[in-house]
Amino acid sequence: MTETPIFENRRYCEECHCLLPSSYEGTLCPRCLEQELFHQVKEYIQTNNATAYDVATHFHLPLSRIKEWIDDGMIGILDIPKMDVTLPLYLGATQEKMAKGAVMLGQTSFPVQGTDSNCVIAAHRGWKGIPMFREIERLEIGDELTIQNCQETLTYRVSEIEIILPDESDKIMIQPGRNMVTLMTCHPYTQNSKRYVVYCDEVGTQPEVAVDAAEEADSSQQEIITTSEQNRTEALEEDQRLIERDTLWRKAGYAGIGLIGVLIIVGLIPRKKH
Repeated sequence: MTETPIFENRRYCEECHCLLPSSYEGTLCPRCLEQELFHQVKEYIQTNNATAYDVATHFHLPLSRIKEWIDDGMIGILDIPKMDVTLPLYLGATQEKMAKGAVMLGQTSFPVQGTDSNCVIAAHRGWKGIPMFREIERLEIGDELTIQNCQETLTYRVSEIEIILPDESDKIMIQPGRNMVTLMTCHPYTQNSKRYVVYCDEVGTQPEVAVDAAEEADSSQQEIITTSEQNRTEALEEDQRLIERDTLWRKAGYAGIGLIGVLIIVGLIPRKKH
């Protein structure tokens, strides 16, 4: 009789790749289904100038759910292809909202077209099996991300990478003449003593420093590019050391548990008397 491998029947969400329960019938996890519904609702509102009642009627959803959705503070969808992650974007950094997706910090700018703005977005370095900003160090200067709000889709390009202290709020202030999105998460991985910050400018409005490691960048622009790459490289090395250390501790723990188990078994099995 051929045994079925224990992991053969594992299924993953087609969008975020999180593990699906064995009894789950869909191909998208509940979170991604919610995001897909948000896309549909957004398009319907744009096309029909619809009210909450119109949306509930059209999508055959309870009006209470639509109102709850609006009250929940969901303002858009953040998509970062380089990190292979798509997250709902909420207004306000509460624990409840950060458990569900990325959040826009209070007293920062909304992600809309214009200048003299900076939308600061924070997320966990992974949360209960969901990657969130865990792979933020994949981002390099020139990579792009999009934010879909209720009216439009905006594209931003990475322009600078920096590691700051939690109290360096001046590092995330509005910079005159720039329409920015700033991604922020804890650093190093599994710790929160610092913040890993990725500055992005809206495509078409950004200064030359953000344009593709420019061939003819002047010395100051080149310095920003070089420093950003150094920050990213050092962060990757620091995270790798922590991951290796945690892996070593886990292996030691498993070995200790295994040894205890063996001792218990040996102690429970009586030796044969001759």
